[in-house]
Order: sequence, then C-alpha cells, then structure tokens
Amino acid sequence: MESGGIAEFTPEAHASKMHVTVQTLSGLSFEYRTEHHSTVLELKHRISEDWNIPTECVHLLMGSNSLEDAKQLSHCCQDTNTIFLSLAVSCILLYKKLHSSEPTLRCRALGALASAVATGCHVTVTHVTKCLEDPDAEVRQHAVQTLARIGGKRDMHTIEEVSVRLEHPDMSVKAAAMAALIHVAEKGDMRAIQAITQRLLHSKEHVRRAALNALPIVVDPGDTFAIDMVLENLQHPDHCVQLAVLQASACVAEKGDNRIVRILTHHIHTFSEPLRWAAICSVARIATKDSGDIIEMIVQHLDNDDVHVKREAIHALIEVTSGDQAATLLGKKLEDSDRGVRWDALCALEKVVQKGNQFAINQVCTRLDHPNPDVRRTAIRAVSRVAAPGDLYAIRAVTKYLHHEERYVRKSAAEALGHLGDTSGIKYVDTLQHCAT
Repeated sequence: MESGGIAEFTPEAHASKMHVTVQTLSGLSFEYRTEHHSTVLELKHRISEDWNIPTECVHLLMGSNSLEDAKQLSHCCQDTNTIFLSLAVSCILLYKKLHSSEPTLRCRALGALASAVATGCHVTVTHVTKCLEDPDAEVRQHAVQTLARIGGKRDMHTIEEVSVRLEHPDMSVKAAAMAALIHVAEKGDMRAIQAITQRLLHSKEHVRRAALNALPIVVDPGDTFAIDMVLENLQHPDHCVQLAVLQASACVAEKGDNRIVRILTHHIHTFSEPLRWAAICSVARIATKDSGDIIEMIVQHLDNDDVHVKREAIHALIEVTSGDQAATLLGKKLEDSDRGVRWDALCALEKVVQKGNQFAINQVCTRLDHPNPDVRRTAIRAVSRVAAPGDLYAIRAVTKYLHHEERYVRKSAAEALGHLGDTSGIKYVDTLQHCAT
C-alpha cells in the first residue's frame, strides 16, 4: 500500500538554483532550495529528515514512472523548467517498523505515518490502533497523536478500533484508548455512543468500568439518544450489568430530569443491595435540591441493614437537602451504632449546614448526653464543625465534658474547645501532651 501526494518544482531566477515545494495528501508541505545537479536521492534524504520518514520509504514519481535515485533533478525539467512529481510513501515498510524491537524506531514509524497518510485510511488506522497496546508509554502516546491526525472525526472504523481497546485488561492501554477517543469521536455521535454503551453490557467488570469512564467523552448530559440507549438495558438479566447501567444513567441525564428519577426510584426497592446503592447514588446526582419525594425516598434507606447503603444514603442527602431539614436527618445518624456512619453524618453536617446555624447546633448538642460514649464523642466533634468560633452556647455545652470519666471523651472535648477558640481546651490538650512525655 502506498500513500501519495504532489511535488511541484519551479526554477529560481538564478539558473543554478531551484525552488522546491513538497506536499503530501495529508496537507503537510515543505519548501527547499536545491541545485539543478542535485539527485533524486539527495532530495529524498532531505524529505526524510524533515518529515521523519525513512529514506527507503520515500518514492518520487513522474506520471506513473518512478524516478531513480541517481537521476539529477535538472534532467526532469521540460522547456518550462517546471516539474510535477508525485510523492509516494511505502506504508508497508512503515508497518513493519511498528514491530521493531526498539521503541524509538516504533515512534519514528508512527510519526512518519502521521505525516504521510491521508485522513481516513482504514488500513493504517488498524495498524496504529494496535500500538495503543504497546508496552512502551511513549509509543502509546505517539499512537494517540497519530490517530488524531489520520483517524478523522466520526469515522466509525476508527471509533470501533479505539473502543475495542477499552476491553484490554491493562489500565494504561484503556487510558490510551480514552485519550484517542477524545480526538476521533465527537459528543453526540450516535455511533460512538452506541459503541461505548454496548460495552456496559460486557461480562467483565473492568470493561464496564472503562465504558462508564468513556461515556462523558461522547455524551453531553441530556442527550436523548444516549439516555434511551442506557435505559433500555435497565432490565438486563445480569445484575452486574444493571449496576453499570444505573451508574451510567447519572452520566447521561441532566440535573433535575424527573423522568429518569422516577425510573430509577423503582430500583431503590430492589432486593439487591448493590443495585439499591447504585440507584441511590444516581438519583442523588440527578435530583434537584429540596425535592420532597426524593428526600423521603432516600430517608427510608438511612436505617438500611446494609451499612454501605446507609452511608451512601447519607452522601445522597448532601446533594438533595440543606438547612434545618439536613440538620435534623443527619443529627439522628450521629447516634448510629456504626462508627463509619457516624463519621459520614458528621462530615455531611459540615458540608450542608452553614456554620453558626443555631438549629443545627441544638440538634448536635442534644446528642451530648447520649448513653453511648462513642456517640457523645462524635457529637462533641460535630459541635466544633457546626458552631462558629466563640459561640458561648457551644462552648458551655462542651466544657463540662472536660471532666468526663472517659479519657477519650475529655480529649475530644478539649480539641473541640480549641476549635471554638476557648483557651481551657487548649490548656487541657497541653496538659495531656505534657503528661504523655
């Protein structure tokens, strides 16, 4: 296989010089000044240096006849002193160099193909996409750059060749494929969307995960075609596929799309804990703030037997609630028997409640007298997160715990007072450190 172009030679005013312009079908061009007695081989060497194409891969033609290396350029001149030559590059030789044992030579071959091959050459695209699997990172990077030059936007052959690499078990190969996908696919391209969403149905988890990561490259939120492609697989018999589809729904839907929210709510009541978790996550990402129905639905899962579902419901509340309502719901979870749930509730309070909110401070302070010392300790920490520095009500509420029978409760109270700007807490911490030394 050969890639061709046109080279036009026009003589300079000076009889001993020629002005040379060389251009390939890919649109690249270079200009040279050369002597009339220069040979075809000498011109090939210059083309090789400038375009990074091996000299043995370069061919110059006049009409259908290949010019011999020893021939002088002046012998190609007609009476008009103008020469039209074709520049042909032997891609077959470059394909062989892609399998060289030297990464540098593989990179050079990729660079040569990028310079010489016209956009949309499927044979070359197939060879180059194989280099996305190369063990050398620099070769993979050159392959991405070459595909950006020769792949062509919306070319289905290129998109499919790149998408196949999302199935590769090596993460670096998948990363190279996604980098190439950015260059060869456009958002909204139905064929690209179809190629990616089909891989959500793959039997291997790492392929489904790669498809999820690639979706934002080809989909803008709210794309109706992408939404339909994703939702039609919500009833897939494989629960692992359903999980990927639920997660994908949050990628393709717009914020506040109630149609998608209603569809996803059915999966929150499924018997599968992972599916409930994924549905809660997706609903939280799509739903708007303070949506009563959505909040009620998420609250039902704050007491789920599965700790992971419970913690995810807390994270979902961050997205859909605010103010006093958030303080009430999250304050209750400070009493949870699971330490991770209590910590998530504490962190969520800090995110959704404005510092100094008196209602939130009251919600937290009511847990200071809880019979479980671990709950008291969490509540003490929460006070310092929601109260403003210098808040006398919070300081008084926490100060009495400097004398608590549990040492770690006393220490948490001292640290909280330090955050609130009370020196008694700072002095107590200093005392603890002094005793420890």
